[in-house]
Amino acid sequence: MDWQAYLNSTNYKYIYKSKIYCGFTALLNYGIKFHSLTENVVSKVGNFRNIEPRQEMKIWSEEEFQKVYSVMNDDTYRCFFSFMYLMETRKGEALALTWNDVDFFRSEVTISKSLNRKRPQKGIIVTEEFNTRNSASMGWHCIGGRKYQITTPKNKAFYRKIVMPQNLLKLLQEYKNLCQQEYDFQENNFVFGGKIPLSDQTLRRQFNAYADKAGVKRIRIHDLRHSHASLLINKGQNILIVSKRLGHNDITQTLNTYSHLFPNAQKQIIDSIEIEL
Repeated sequence: MDWQAYLNSTNYKYIYKSKIYCGFTALLNYGIKFHSLTENVVSKVGNFRNIEPRQEMKIWSEEEFQKVYSVMNDDTYRCFFSFMYLMETRKGEALALTWNDVDFFRSEVTISKSLNRKRPQKGIIVTEEFNTRNSASMGWHCIGGRKYQITTPKNKAFYRKIVMPQNLLKLLQEYKNLCQQEYDFQENNFVFGGKIPLSDQTLRRQFNAYADKAGVKRIRIHDLRHSHASLLINKGQNILIVSKRLGHNDITQTLNTYSHLFPNAQKQIIDSIEIEL
C-alpha cells in the first residue's frame, strides 16, 4: 500500500501505473509458482484506481476536414484519410483492406478482417518473409522488419459491407489507376500501402503535419471515426443506420458513445410528450 501510494504521488498516468501493477503481479505469481512465495500481496491490495477525468472526444467538423483535405499533397494519404472520414472504419480495418475488398460496380467495401500490430503472444515466432505475394493473408507477417497480423473481426457486427459515396468512389478509382501502373500490381495488394501496409508512425506524423498546415486542432486518427458519426448525426441520419454503419453490436453502444452529439434530444422528447391534460 505504501508502494501504491508512492506511485500515486508521481505524475504517472493511470495506464502506465496499471502496466507496472500487472508486471509486479506477474512477478509475484511466478514467485508463488516456482519459489515458494506464500501470497501475492500486490494482487491482494488491488490495481490502481482510475481517477483521471475522461478526455473529451475530439472531432473535426465538415469544414475542418475540408481545410485539411485542401493541404493534402500525397495521393496515398489523401485517399486514406478521406476513406477514414467518409467510411467510419477502424484504422486496422482500413489498413487490412485489399483491392479485392473494393467493389467499384456496387460502390461498396467489404469489411472482413483487421490489421493488428500488437506484440505476438509468447511462443509465437514470426520469421522474416521475402515473398510479399501473400502479405495480406491471415496470420502474422514480418516484412522489412515490420511485424503485423491480419485477423478476423472480433464479432459478427464487425463483418459488414459499407456503401461508398460517389466522391470517395471517384477518388479511389483514380488512386487505383495510379497503383496499377506500378510493377507487379495485384488485386490482393493492400489498398493503402501496396505490398506492405502503411506504418502507424508515418500515418500519425503525416496526419499531424496536415492538421498543423491547415491550422486546425490535432486529433487522433481514430477520431476520424467519431467525426464521421458526428457528420451523420448532424445531418439527421437515423441512429439505427449510424449504428450499423459503425459496426456496433447494438444501438445502445452507439447511444452510449455519441449521446452528447444529440444536443436537442431532450427538448425533442419533452416536446413529444407535451400533451393536453
